Amino acid sequence: MLFRTKRHFQSGTASEVRHNEEIVFYPSYVAPDATGDQWTITLQGCLYNLHLTWLRHPIVGAIRRAMRIGSEYSEVFSSRLKPFLVGVEEGRQIFVRIGSDTIPLGKSSSAGLFSGTHTLSRKDLETLLGHPLRPGAWVPYQAVLDEADTRQFDGVSMIVDRAGLSIISDVDDTVKHSNVSDRRDLFHNTFARVFAPIDGMPAIYRDLAQLGAVFHYVSGSPWQLYRPLRDFWDTHHFPVGSFHLKKFRLRDSARKLKMSPQMMHKRTSIDPILAAFPDRRFILVGDTGEQDPEIYASVLRDYPQQILGVYLRVLNGETPDLPRFQTAYADLPPDLWHLYQNPDVLRPHVIDQARRYFESHPHVTHVDSNQIVIPESA
Repeated sequence: MLFRTKRHFQSGTASEVRHNEEIVFYPSYVAPDATGDQWTITLQGCLYNLHLTWLRHPIVGAIRRAMRIGSEYSEVFSSRLKPFLVGVEEGRQIFVRIGSDTIPLGKSSSAGLFSGTHTLSRKDLETLLGHPLRPGAWVPYQAVLDEADTRQFDGVSMIVDRAGLSIISDVDDTVKHSNVSDRRDLFHNTFARVFAPIDGMPAIYRDLAQLGAVFHYVSGSPWQLYRPLRDFWDTHHFPVGSFHLKKFRLRDSARKLKMSPQMMHKRTSIDPILAAFPDRRFILVGDTGEQDPEIYASVLRDYPQQILGVYLRVLNGETPDLPRFQTAYADLPPDLWHLYQNPDVLRPHVIDQARRYFESHPHVTHVDSNQIVIPESA
């Protein structure tokens, strides 16, 4: 960023955050070891500058005119585009406080992102929560700031039991109208229009949560859209879970972005979830618009004991006999992957599968669906 004066932070246990910068934490999960005595909290977030430089203000208007964004959408457009234009902060040390422990998360990446883990005993975790440990509860933590900084940046991670049922879900064109195949319409749906759910999907996911399922949202949407996506989740009462969004920087060239497929991002998000919960079973929900069929086929092939089923929303009238699907799922049982066009077709299959899982595993602790709401402070 031009004309930035460099500030030298004092060493210690405070996060390196300036007064015009902000930390945003993204919800994650807490996983137990095989004994249930040790629980590892995954923490993730981003550090970025709150303000646009004077050089970037004209960019907003130029993009709005180029994409023919009407004046009635200008407020929404500006608020959603701003996180893509503000500066992200690289190489900053981040500390968080979990209970009485101060944890170094390492330094922020070139995209301003940071992540880390911390392990607590069951006893310490219950002391922190103030009640017996139960799946679905949120473990709170805060960024550690300089003593003179009175702000508070809060995050949460959800306790997920070692055994149970999880839904790994895509976002764009799976639960939210995006129209990824049409780049101009995708731009308008992303930056100008009110986010619209796929009819029926909020209710299906709520019913799955009511049965006891936990959610992990793994999306190609960039991290800059986390806050409007959270508002969308809250507005339409989707059950909230861990969020795993994609790294994105405007400085990356168009060529580099085209060479950055969804496969790498989604596998590097999905694989750690499956590894953290080897005794859980998973249902994968996506669509045929981008690489979900191929990604989910590779996951099903690598983790056959953990995946109960793959469900793909059809966007362009595709049928299972197309070469794309026959190649991707060539060596996989045909009853493990399904195409659907209408969520009304998805509902009985996925609800029945979840119900049968819990009926056959009566000792699995059910997540209280009332817990699947992120606390207001986070």
